[in-house]
Amino acid sequence: MVEKMKYFLNKLVDFQNLYNSTESTYENAFDRGAPREDFVRKFLKIYLPKKYGITTGKVIGPNGILSRQADIIIYDSLNSPVVFDEEHGKEFQIIPAESVIAVVEVKSIMTYDVYQDIIANIKSFKSISGVKRDAFGAYFSYSPPILNTEDEVYKYQQQIQNITKASESWKDIRIGCVLPNIKHEILNSLFESRPCFLYLKNKISGDGTVPKEVIKEINQSGQFCYVDYRSILHVFMFMLIDNLNKWSYKKYSPAEYFIDLGINKK
Repeated sequence: MVEKMKYFLNKLVDFQNLYNSTESTYENAFDRGAPREDFVRKFLKIYLPKKYGITTGKVIGPNGILSRQADIIIYDSLNSPVVFDEEHGKEFQIIPAESVIAVVEVKSIMTYDVYQDIIANIKSFKSISGVKRDAFGAYFSYSPPILNTEDEVYKYQQQIQNITKASESWKDIRIGCVLPNIKHEILNSLFESRPCFLYLKNKISGDGTVPKEVIKEINQSGQFCYVDYRSILHVFMFMLIDNLNKWSYKKYSPAEYFIDLGINKK
């Protein structure tokens, strides 16, 4: 196994250990969320190129309207002004819409209801005036719900796929992952692993065995796939960076944020 694969396998263990330690430390589910979100942010700060800023907070449009709070905002750190930066306590920033490349929702357990929340939060971000068309949403979950049989795994996979299609969230979300929970039994004899999933919005081509209408649907709405745990983190990061690289910087007027919003007005 190449060294890069070993690195991501070690990071997967770190994520699982963090998930378990916060579960045993904090009784309140809300209290567990903050360190789990922070752990993902630190991971992205280490791995992503430094031109990408990583923070948590809200996105603001030139009209002053704010998005919902995003767990992770990835933005153009080389060119973007920061409208607000929390100097005391926990990390929190307000980032101009034109400079935001992606938002990432971080969740503990990816249930159907949680997925609906992810969709709503990312749609809130995409609806902000000034957000560029090539900006996108992503999600990162530490675990699926407990799935006891392969039939339950298949049903879960299909239901998430159906929600994606029905909500048209594929228009806003390009990449997502659901890590394996070590409390799961090993369910899949092919991968010899616990269930974990990737959502990929990449095009596939037919080989003659798959109907054209099926390929068209997959290319439009993406795939929520059951994957091998050994590949989940490095494929997620590969796809994340690939999508970040598609974002193109455009100039905008800082006056829209620092004058029109009254930040410098007395």
